[in-house]
Amino acid sequence: MSRGGVPEQRLRVFAEAYAASGNGVQAAKAAGYRGKSKTLSDAGARLLRHPTVKRLMAELAAQKSAALRLTREQRQEFWSAIVRGDVVELDVVNPVSGKVKRVKMKPTVVNRLKASELLGKSEGDFVIRAEVKHVGQVRVTVDLPDNGRDDGPPAPTE
Repeated sequence: MSRGGVPEQRLRVFAEAYAASGNGVQAAKAAGYRGKSKTLSDAGARLLRHPTVKRLMAELAAQKSAALRLTREQRQEFWSAIVRGDVVELDVVNPVSGKVKRVKMKPTVVNRLKASELLGKSEGDFVIRAEVKHVGQVRVTVDLPDNGRDDGPPAPTE
């Protein structure tokens, strides 16, 4: 039982249904609430303010974000496939319906060049050189970690 007197399983079902649909009325129905649309709407609004639901929604968002994140190797494999001109499969999300459709795509020359640039940058193939000319006094400040010691602020050097 959660703090607000609602069983946590019911709150979890609500949070998952709301995360999937974005609709408080549908999520309240899925969690077992009954009544007219107004009653369900009020229940959904109240549940969205519930601390346990907020925590569950944050956990669901973090899980979804982690699932979508690519590792360095996965990114490099993807860019390499683009550079080679391989047909790649992509998930395209319809912004209106939210439905996901898997499509196959052959990269264009522009896509291949951009992927080549990104792959090269990720591997450190490019070096940026800058020449700086300066007249006058230069002050360099270096902040070093104190490794747990607190010796106070560094003494000014002139």
